[in-house]
Amino acid sequence: MVCRSNLIKIYEKEVLYINKCIVVEPEIEGNLGFLARTMANFNFKKLILVNPKIKIGEEARNRAVHAQDILDNVKIVGKLEEALELVDFGIGTTGLEADSSSNVLRNTMDVREMAKRAGEVEGDIGIVLGRESKGLSNEELSMCDMVVKVPTSDDYPVMNITHAAGIVFYEIFREKSVEATKASSRGEKKYVKHIFKSIADNLDYSEDETDRIMQCLNNFIGRSFLDKKEANTLIGFFKEVEKNFEGD
Repeated sequence: MVCRSNLIKIYEKEVLYINKCIVVEPEIEGNLGFLARTMANFNFKKLILVNPKIKIGEEARNRAVHAQDILDNVKIVGKLEEALELVDFGIGTTGLEADSSSNVLRNTMDVREMAKRAGEVEGDIGIVLGRESKGLSNEELSMCDMVVKVPTSDDYPVMNITHAAGIVFYEIFREKSVEATKASSRGEKKYVKHIFKSIADNLDYSEDETDRIMQCLNNFIGRSFLDKKEANTLIGFFKEVEKNFEGD
């Protein structure tokens, strides 16, 4: 369980707004070079690698061409949670749709709709890409604020990660608004979820039901691109609800 005092510290943290790309356990060196070049095309400045299975060598350098600075400044972390702490919005990518109406985790948002909403807020966006061999796991997708899928042919829906990334980067780049509102931070969203979970724990739900409700809340908050005013309004409201439970 996360200590509330720690959440408050995160909640108050100031951030710099830089578009980032997070790759979980990359397996093909050349893809990192192509990815760096694509990032540079669409103003994504920071590449974060989670437990990479390869090193950045000559092949990646050759394919990056004039995007060497991105490879020079790559950040390596051990877990996806560490990478997501560096962004306000973690946007997972998948080639698979939900297999049933009850699978709320893989309820994907269209990439163009996501980009339109992202363009309305001024925040730190991190596009999360999975392994070349098997993408992101359900657990990893659940850590993201939302999940997007690039529309593709049903006959061959799964794209190379660099091709998928290029489409996502382009859509965000073209929708960036000059009148963007200030986004809620990851800490603020955590605080909203923490208080909501405290309220849910006081209700007569099973653990599975609570987990499903929390995943739905995560989906809702992620897709809404909550701004600071909205986050603070929800925090204030949930605090009052929580006080009523504590008084019973």
